[in-house]
Amino acid sequence: MRVLITGAQGLIGRAVAKGLVGEGFSLTCLSRREIPKSTNGVRWIKGDLGEQGVAEKVIDGQDVIVHLAHDSTPLTTSSDLIADARRSLFPSLQLIQAIVKSGHKPHVIYLSSGGAVYGGSAKDGRQYRETDACS
Repeated sequence: MRVLITGAQGLIGRAVAKGLVGEGFSLTCLSRREIPKSTNGVRWIKGDLGEQGVAEKVIDGQDVIVHLAHDSTPLTTSSDLIADARRSLFPSLQLIQAIVKSGHKPHVIYLSSGGAVYGGSAKDGRQYRETDACS
């Protein structure tokens, strides 16, 4: 199974990549950061989903896409919504558009660490739990 991880050098991306190495997956990792010197058989691509053509290049032939590429911090997101959309939303939309145009239907897993890592708390002051109601 061919798996692509976007944001592979981020907090969750590093953990997902580490967990999948050696498990029999053909792993491709996309990151805006420098590619690690030790690749452990992983195909690394340095690129930004916000750049034209990158999404089309990296999704080709992938069975699963773990989309973790974001460039926002909950503490500063509200200060410039347009800039945040340019850095995080638009690249995600480019990825989705590339998938639609390709005619291929990989499984897409999308998640974010923003609220989990940077906080937010329930009305009683404790950290949110997975079992808490969404509204």
